[in-house]
Amino acid sequence: MTARHARTVALAAILITLAPGVWVHARQELTPAAVAETHARAGHGDADAQYELGIMYAEGRDVPQNDAVAFAWYRQAAEQGVAEAQFNVGLMYSAGRGVPRDEAEAVTWYQKAAGQGLAEAQVNLGNHLVNERHISMSAEAVKWYRKAAEQGHAEAQVNPGAMHANG
Repeated sequence: MTARHARTVALAAILITLAPGVWVHARQELTPAAVAETHARAGHGDADAQYELGIMYAEGRDVPQNDAVAFAWYRQAAEQGVAEAQFNVGLMYSAGRGVPRDEAEAVTWYQKAAGQGLAEAQVNLGNHLVNERHISMSAEAVKWYRKAAEQGHAEAQVNPGAMHANG
């Protein structure tokens, strides 16, 4: 497990009520000098720094809380292939945080993160296929749940069984 993924998993439960799914992100307290350094690295295209700034602005930690700015930083990291940032961009579209609510865009970003193997994105993609499109036990939803379950994601291990039991 990478350090980024370990930080991501540690905070997922805190933000579960903000959107359909969990926010994937890391968190460390930063000094003002460290915040300035993170801004400088992000401005020079460092995807990890862009992702960290997205977290900071989304939570209002060490910087003023601002969903639009958080989205912009997440989006920059996501466009560079950071799966956790791609997932958070999807969550922000789904919740309408910092951008207008757009489920189609949310699914696009969940697919990108899920395709990279991020279990949380795979579960959200399965959930979207079942809940938003009202597809019961679709092969596509089961595929994503199975991929996440293979990584030990608890919700993914339960959802296919619940879908089967409920028809």
